[in-house]
Amino acid sequence: MSPTDTRTLPTAIYRLIVIVALCNAVGLGPGLTGCSDETANRTLNLGSPIDMAVLCVNADATVKSAVAISPASCNVTGSDAADSKPNQLWGIVTNTEAASIAVINLITGVSEDFDKFNPGYTRLKLSGQPNSIVASPAGTYSYFTQINSANGDLQAAASIGRIDTTKISADPLYQAIPAIGTAITYVPGDDASTTTDQLAVAIPEKKGILLVPVANFGQHDPQNFTFIATPGRPRRMALRQANNQPPALFVAHDDVPTLSIITLPSNEILNISLLPDCSETPAGKECITTVPAEVSETSACSNGLDDDLDGFIDYPEDKQCESAQDDSEMAPMAACNDGHDNDGDGLTDFPEDTDCNSPDSFMEQSQCTDGVNNDTQAELSGVKTSVDTLGRDAAVDGDDPQCAGDATLESTAVPYWVTWQLGIGLPECANGIDDDQDGTPDLADPDCQFSSKKSEFPLTSSPMSDVALSSDGKYAYVTLRGSRQVVVVDAATGETLSLNQRDGDFGHRLWQLEGNLGVVLPTPPVAVTFSPNKLTSNYQYWFKKLFPEYAKQEPNGGFDAESAYIATTAGDVFMIDAAIDGNQVHMLRQTAYNGLTEPLSTVSTPELFDNGKKVSQSFAARADYANLGPFTVDSSSLSYYGVHLTASSRTLRNETWSVIHQGTLPTSHRTTGRIVSQQRDSDGESVAIFYDPYADFCEVGVEPGDILVLRPGYRLSCGSEDSPIGIFKGDRFEFRIRRLTADTLVLESDGAVGIVELTEEEREQMQLNPNDPGDLTYVASLPHPNCFVTAGSYEIEAPAGTYLVVGSQTGYLHSWRSNGGICEQQSNDPLHTGRAREATPKSGTDLDTCTLPLPDSSFENEVLFSNFLFSFNVRPGCVFDPLTGNAQFVKTPRHLQIRFQVRSGFTAARGVAGTTLTSIHPSPVNKLLYVIDSGGSTITPFSPNTLAPSSPLF
Repeated sequence: MSPTDTRTLPTAIYRLIVIVALCNAVGLGPGLTGCSDETANRTLNLGSPIDMAVLCVNADATVKSAVAISPASCNVTGSDAADSKPNQLWGIVTNTEAASIAVINLITGVSEDFDKFNPGYTRLKLSGQPNSIVASPAGTYSYFTQINSANGDLQAAASIGRIDTTKISADPLYQAIPAIGTAITYVPGDDASTTTDQLAVAIPEKKGILLVPVANFGQHDPQNFTFIATPGRPRRMALRQANNQPPALFVAHDDVPTLSIITLPSNEILNISLLPDCSETPAGKECITTVPAEVSETSACSNGLDDDLDGFIDYPEDKQCESAQDDSEMAPMAACNDGHDNDGDGLTDFPEDTDCNSPDSFMEQSQCTDGVNNDTQAELSGVKTSVDTLGRDAAVDGDDPQCAGDATLESTAVPYWVTWQLGIGLPECANGIDDDQDGTPDLADPDCQFSSKKSEFPLTSSPMSDVALSSDGKYAYVTLRGSRQVVVVDAATGETLSLNQRDGDFGHRLWQLEGNLGVVLPTPPVAVTFSPNKLTSNYQYWFKKLFPEYAKQEPNGGFDAESAYIATTAGDVFMIDAAIDGNQVHMLRQTAYNGLTEPLSTVSTPELFDNGKKVSQSFAARADYANLGPFTVDSSSLSYYGVHLTASSRTLRNETWSVIHQGTLPTSHRTTGRIVSQQRDSDGESVAIFYDPYADFCEVGVEPGDILVLRPGYRLSCGSEDSPIGIFKGDRFEFRIRRLTADTLVLESDGAVGIVELTEEEREQMQLNPNDPGDLTYVASLPHPNCFVTAGSYEIEAPAGTYLVVGSQTGYLHSWRSNGGICEQQSNDPLHTGRAREATPKSGTDLDTCTLPLPDSSFENEVLFSNFLFSFNVRPGCVFDPLTGNAQFVKTPRHLQIRFQVRSGFTAARGVAGTTLTSIHPSPVNKLLYVIDSGGSTITPFSPNTLAPSSPLF
């Protein structure tokens, strides 16, 4: 049977009709085995529903796809005089986990029962697990992909319907394709170009789109289909069929932030980057280097693709490529898993080579034959030997007692080079290893936003989720899952609209600074669709306030809008108003106001933490600690507790901010740096050179005057008063940074100290006050390479009097970037700053009170801190002596932290739809949205105007 032949019905359907007729003829009740009744209580047991095709079934049994007709063409109320009997709206749902299809009446909520012998069982069982589904415009057939088929068969099922029943073929047609398809779109033919109807199928495995002719479906040779290569793994598609533009497929990908526009029938492809260029975005933010104009079938290192998904494309950009002819962008294998006998002992790799502890070992050679003194301690297993300047015993290889017998390690402890190289016990983003083999270890890896991140791999493997086109085909909405964005693309030119570059309340300064192009959502998006709606009365006020040029005269009946609806990973549905009253605005809808009053943003009372311990402030600020100005509240000027908020609530977002005295620069904690030398600087001063080949101190935001903190891993004692390498003692060492490049710090001796962090037992032995948290501090010389050779870590802190201002979402903002290894300030915009300076009291100032006004002559340089969200000033602590009647400033404790929460007056409107949302479908007929929740196995109708959900259908 061909897909266009509607005269015959499959054998299974005839069998079904005969069974129903027999039950009715003999008068068997619905309770008798083998017969059911149309009025029996049937429940739809959905099993991980994924997708849905919506059909309009007319009274004369004609069927059309609801997305291909106007609402007037499908009267579901029966109000038309010419058609008193209402039409029906059906949804054909793919149940992936249950390997079935369900047919649902979306108006009445009744599901079609396909098994008359099993009352309540309503699904049409299939041999495979269906995924994406699409209906032909005429509604004759529904086509769906399978995700568990070895060769990726497509299926087609007849969709011939009536008012009282819907008939789906029990024997669907099959069409073989080269690999599994994950998305499918119907492409109508064009008589003018003599093209026929086709199915566009996304084939992730082959990185391309397959065009399958509909005529004679099931009788085609797959090799005769048209294949269009794309830059990555295609995920979902949208079809443009606007009258004034050529038809085109808009393809979103799983693995690359690139939208492909395929013009039909020429099949020309245009690839568009949906992230800003890496040279224009702050450190650690998502960006893209290049977008391949076309795809070639050459080697992996010259095909224009990022084959290993490390952010670097081909030779020489991808350092894992040895040449342009290299057929792999992946990093070389470990020595114990590379197929070579690296140490020449006649044994190859793990487990054959006993010198290999695991397949991931970096060297096959035994420590007892490598010619190196690998010991880390002077006394190992009770054997005492002489000690060299590195703290190791003097015995090497065969002379070392630890190499007796079959031993391969010179030390029973983990040798220092293993700890240093493998970063044992450290997070992947701080262990000195390129764990994901993308050529960039630790913080140099774009996937490491902070050093405590446990994995170097991306937070999500699906940077893109979905794509949808406006009703007029003028622009496309593309979701970026990793950066929580919805990017707007001009469908005619392929230009991405940078929505955050706009002036006033319409733009968003923070997202502009972060390099975001589109609308940022609270949670990552998974699906998007368009639907018309009208503005509510409260929201009309806000629209006219923001866009007076668009809303000078309110039209009759209110403002019409076309909005995009986005389902997210949190189970929410958000709304972006794409066009209002015919004007493109692309604005995230916010919650309605109470009356006509705009809600104000607020900030919580700051909390104090001294060395991690919370300091009680009771009902007022503690004067003896540094503070953010007077703790007062002034709602008229948006000033709360010394923090002055920006006037635009749209610029704010909900997050916690920390103001940390001598704070550690975020992402500066590492294990891969070393002291490499001492030398004379250009002014004759002695300096030390600290080098980390994997670091980029510019991107971290290091500035001259910052403090390098070295932690050797255990208490270090090195040198004496007569030693040429200086005096060192302590658990932690601090050195001031004179200047820097991307991978090198020049350290000076001024203020260098070693700090002994005493344990409780040591304090008791020294008979010190157990309540005194102070450490022992020693003056230290410049660090020498011979002292700092063991495994350890380092971090970089701000100097005394300087506070780091860090947001829980925003992070630490600064404008330093690396240009050829030289740190350059890219912008003098104060909104990029993440440092606040404590006001300096004037010398000899006599105080009689700690309550000082703003500003006050007692300070020489009281500078207001200001960023894109708020401003404040920081003052040192002050104590008052009631006996003398005098007050005096006090030193601010190290790592003192002032923490407060910003609560934005802007909150996005949302509707709660479920748990694991997979797709969202508009119905122009009954003006509802249908959200499919695979996790909850439900389909929930939503109002496009208010985002209010109705009761789930099933």
